[in-house]
Amino acid sequence: MTDGGAQDTASTRSNSWVPHDPARYAAWLHELDAWTEYWDIYHPETKGRYYFGNGGDESGLLTKFLPQKQRPPTFTAWTEKALGAGSAEAFAAQILVPEVSAAVMEVDALVARIFEKYFGDASSPVVQDDYLEAMFQCGTDSLPPATERDARISDDDWRKSTAGRHMIDNDLMWFAWALHLEASDIIAGREKDHARRALQLAGVATGCAANFAWRGNGCVVEDAGNGVGIGFRRWRLRGTCALSLPRVGTRIAICAANRRARGRAGLQQTLEAALRMRLL
Repeated sequence: MTDGGAQDTASTRSNSWVPHDPARYAAWLHELDAWTEYWDIYHPETKGRYYFGNGGDESGLLTKFLPQKQRPPTFTAWTEKALGAGSAEAFAAQILVPEVSAAVMEVDALVARIFEKYFGDASSPVVQDDYLEAMFQCGTDSLPPATERDARISDDDWRKSTAGRHMIDNDLMWFAWALHLEASDIIAGREKDHARRALQLAGVATGCAANFAWRGNGCVVEDAGNGVGIGFRRWRLRGTCALSLPRVGTRIAICAANRRARGRAGLQQTLEAALRMRLL
């Protein structure tokens, strides 16, 4: 179900879509992973194009802007901007290099198709609340297990430790997602699919912060704990509208916590410390 091609979203939504559905949330994340990290199992025909390639005749789109074996100039510029050592203009210049922008937008098109399939119209307040709930559950490891995928992964595969869960449990992965969303918005502008990217960036803020607070990931400071996490969830449940979020880009998690969490300084410090520790 999760690995098929494009479907008629309207008919899917009208017949089966209900909000706050953990099974659908898990299917969303499963399909994203099926095209990227687990391409060799679910989409071998891509040769890892939507990931870091196959080590042979396909180099992979992500190598153009995300780190793996080396840090591309795009990621370096984004890191410097995130830490206040570089400018937004320098990051944009790297993003607008033709081969980089082409890679960014090809990945963005895949994400957009899968988002529409599982969530629908990002400008809808119902969809906004639904998506933030999905990313909160992703960040707190609250979704149904990925038992089918886990069974396919051998014990000596480096992916085994996370294959059985639908979650993002790595701080750099959250930051990489934020980078891609900001990059695609720079290229496409606000005229095309901005609502979906804004909502997904808010999802990064929600999921990343929840993951740090509940799972203890990132750099945990003295003030960060269950109380901070609960406070952040209350902020999220107050119905944050992604479309009203400022374009804070790579500092989305920090700025969103600071602007909306009403003095949750511990959470802000946790996110900022984690960002600095991982990107320096």
